[in-house]
Amino acid sequence: MKRFALRDAANEGAGVLAILECYERDGSFYLELPPDVDPWDLPFVLHEFARRGELTIDAQWSLRWVRSRLVPTERQNLGEVLRVNGLDAYDELSLLEMTEGRCAQDDCHLVPLAPSDLPAWYEERRATRMTDAFALEGFRLLACFRDGQALLCDMGAMLEGARSFARVLSDGATFGRAEMQAGGHGVRWGTNLQVSAEALRGAGRNTGLVAADVAALAGQATIDTAEAARIL
Repeated sequence: MKRFALRDAANEGAGVLAILECYERDGSFYLELPPDVDPWDLPFVLHEFARRGELTIDAQWSLRWVRSRLVPTERQNLGEVLRVNGLDAYDELSLLEMTEGRCAQDDCHLVPLAPSDLPAWYEERRATRMTDAFALEGFRLLACFRDGQALLCDMGAMLEGARSFARVLSDGATFGRAEMQAGGHGVRWGTNLQVSAEALRGAGRNTGLVAADVAALAGQATIDTAEAARIL
């Protein structure tokens, strides 16, 4: 993962306006806004999230924001643009690094962040992210978090009335395909259906277990390659 700080060259006194997380493995992005950020210091799109108090921006909207600062995919001479920049295919992260995320809309740009430069508010928020997610019978989800919590979430009750999740909550096999999002930001089914780690923490019920207990159980139920070969 790579991290970038969003800064405004015309307003350096505002400090870090956001942190952009870039996950190279699956090409996803997440934006994290500081708790004390002034919405009026932020560029378009991010302003509205901050105004509503939404400080973690999901993968879909983060990707939209990233693409709004890059050469559009529908540009007529896109192939030539990529070739000149040494790219074989459209890659958001590579283009971001080349351009520093600059665009004509504002004076904002991205600066690489080293682990030692991460602000305290960001580290505190990372501690609330997930480490594992297990889909259980009855449309329940066992969510484990970095701070050691293991919470049981009744997804049927949590998502009741959410029409987009109707198929997921009507078929156990589909529900069982839940996977954790990059960085422990939540769980998802496919690319469009997602539930944030924050929402799961709010709806989860304490199981009396901690994340280490769940990891131990998973380890006892797992065999390595040598053991599988012996059984076969």
